[in-house]
Amino acid sequence: GEPKIEISADLINYKFFNLDIGDIVDFSDMYPEKIFAKSFTNVAFMITSIQRKLGALKFKAREVGTIS
Repeated sequence: GEPKIEISADLINYKFFNLDIGDIVDFSDMYPEKIFAKSFTNVAFMITSIQRKLGALKFKAREVGTIS
């Protein structure tokens, strides 16, 4: 198969705390802009794990496809 991107992030913005496992997310303004010569633009990720603590949320996500 084709290699898939896996990402992790720490969120401290309370408006994103409603995320849950299985949610699909995408990113429009990422740094770095590319990983392994692949752009994040129009790439969908599924959240695979979440850790919640007071005032913060940490998640991991895996690439699941492209947005057309």
